[in-house]
Amino acid sequence: QSRFLQLLQDGNHLLHHSIHPHLPSSLSLPDQLIRFIGRTLPLEWQHRNRDNGNFRSIADGMVKLSCPMIALSNLRLTHEFLNLSSTKRRRRIRYGDHHAMQYIDLFLPQHDEIQQQSQPSARNNNISDGSGNKVPVRGTLFFVHGGAWGAGHPWMYRLVAPAFLARNFAVAIVGYRTYPDSINIDVQVDDIRLAFDELEDVLNECVVPVADDAMDREAAGTCDDNDNGWVGNIMMGHSSGAHIALLLFVNMLSERMKSSSSSQLAGKECNQYPWSLPHYFVGLSGPYDISDHFDFEAGRGVEQISPMKPICGYTRLNFDRASPAKRLLTNLASFREQVDSGDSTNLTMQQITPPMLLVHG
Repeated sequence: QSRFLQLLQDGNHLLHHSIHPHLPSSLSLPDQLIRFIGRTLPLEWQHRNRDNGNFRSIADGMVKLSCPMIALSNLRLTHEFLNLSSTKRRRRIRYGDHHAMQYIDLFLPQHDEIQQQSQPSARNNNISDGSGNKVPVRGTLFFVHGGAWGAGHPWMYRLVAPAFLARNFAVAIVGYRTYPDSINIDVQVDDIRLAFDELEDVLNECVVPVADDAMDREAAGTCDDNDNGWVGNIMMGHSSGAHIALLLFVNMLSERMKSSSSSQLAGKECNQYPWSLPHYFVGLSGPYDISDHFDFEAGRGVEQISPMKPICGYTRLNFDRASPAKRLLTNLASFREQVDSGDSTNLTMQQITPPMLLVHG
């Protein structure tokens, strides 16, 4: 009986002071306040405002309210943001069912920026962007915005574009249906896939890759920061956008494994198709183990109002299914079973997956 009471006491302590490796043992005042609010507000109220879209309105509204202060703090970036907001710089592309959130903001390098760089020979030029010329680019950035699966818009990440435009990349910032318009994570991944496919068609019309030997030169150690050759397609996401993008990346990789032999994968044939597959993945502050991240949210007292729980399926089993790493391991196991017994190629993960960079923060 005393042991049972001790376990009960320890459980109550963990319930109110849950420990997570990403949470400090002594919480800051804002974290303590958030945890207090999460414990105080009725669950019915938290769930209702999460599920009717009020969470999204509050989160997006707070970002909008902060804009004037941010704009005044850095006038140069404000001017750059307004310049990118011009329809002369930004091309809006609708996809899917043309839901209000299903769109891509596409930015192309300006001609004067391109003329400052050497222009190696392009592969083809049989399609015009409307002005009669296709824009030569070193690669593309396919960026998926964050927002806790239930908020955020592409315009909030518009300043991601300038650094890549200056290096002669096409930049696509993707919008998708957020919770509750998207009922689960697979709907969001499907949105991003539709956007990726739509972008492929658009890029074929308005841009052309420059000479594509930059990756070979980089591997040989002869490529420097001023190199103007073809680099490749980068898929990047921030926060929940990194999670969604990596799930798509894993799905695309799994499709490639199913349709290719191990010898074809070792040859990295995807480089022959400039827009159809990402050559690199970059995740910025993304959660990739959803069950672990649920514990992190619970430690901060926001697990009930956060859209992550419903969008990823409510249960630990569904959390695992929505975790990119665990989904990849499952797919790799299936791939091993499908490999022809006569195929003696011994693949490594470096041969199966393109280079990836995961930035924590």
